[in-house]
Amino acid sequence: MRRILSLAEHPAWKDRAARWFHEKWGIPLEAYRESMEACLRRESAVPQWYLAVEAGRIIGGMGVIENDFHPQRDLTPNVCAVYTEKDCRGQGVAGALLGYVCEDMSARDVDTLYLLTDHETFYERYGWTFFCMVQGDGETEGQAPQEDPAVLALDSRLLVSPGLALEQAHAAACRMAALAQDNFSLAREMILSGVEEEKAARSAAIQKGLEGCTKTPFEMMELAVETLELTASILGKSNDSAASDLGVAVLSLQTGIRGAWMNVCINLGSLRDKELAKSCREQGEALTKADLFALGLSGGTGSAERRRRLLKRLDLPEHLTANGMLEALNLLFSREELEALLAETQAFDKI
Repeated sequence: MRRILSLAEHPAWKDRAARWFHEKWGIPLEAYRESMEACLRRESAVPQWYLAVEAGRIIGGMGVIENDFHPQRDLTPNVCAVYTEKDCRGQGVAGALLGYVCEDMSARDVDTLYLLTDHETFYERYGWTFFCMVQGDGETEGQAPQEDPAVLALDSRLLVSPGLALEQAHAAACRMAALAQDNFSLAREMILSGVEEEKAARSAAIQKGLEGCTKTPFEMMELAVETLELTASILGKSNDSAASDLGVAVLSLQTGIRGAWMNVCINLGSLRDKELAKSCREQGEALTKADLFALGLSGGTGSAERRRRLLKRLDLPEHLTANGMLEALNLLFSREELEALLAETQAFDKI
């Protein structure tokens, strides 16, 4: 039975995997061991290593490292050391590995991967797209690295992984359209109930409609926040010509979030279900990753330094993860209080 394994979840394969990659690529065995030990320490999402295994034999594998020996250091992380045993090629091993790696890295909050290759069409069939040409190190899949200095300067194709963030954003947009239709239907029911129902029944119908007209824009707001976070995750990782499109998307989503929240708030006071009203208000007022992005604390130039200085100012650990920082800020501030703090201290310039 063929299986795809993550070394992080199957550490017993470490030594065999290191020897296998060493034999295929000629990179020093110790280099693989060190990278795999770093993977097993789980200190960060990168590096990771993956194996395709059948009947106790490694038949394919690949890794994810910060940089696969090319000068574009900002295009990270990179899929590397892609190899399938010759007698197993043409059986979908590499495709299965690539799909597993993309999903696993997405679960680790890494939605964009890059891959250096000399192949012209192989990876495109799995949804990868050409990004740019870079100076590679002369390696080609399935061959050991070249040592000829003349080869080291060869240009190679740098590909970008399937647009997981874009696909998720598209799915969110489809759900938004469905919610908008639901909201229209609920509003229509409320209007018709005033004509066709007796007073008591009409009152119950109106409450049902109010609940729907509160939940629907609230879900719309959640989807817009999710899509804004996805948009932020691909900033700087797409072609420069798409920068204006992403900017328009960010502005539109921010407006959509505010508009949906206004629609929620206008109904909260009329809801008889006070628990629902309280829950919606608390969730709607909580800080999100989208707020951090809007405040310049994530996803943009200098955001990491702003976060570090803000955490230092608040006497919080300077290396908190984004999720840890978000949890701490929600305990300390409302959105308005955080905005006021940043404004008072001229945070955008000084933090």
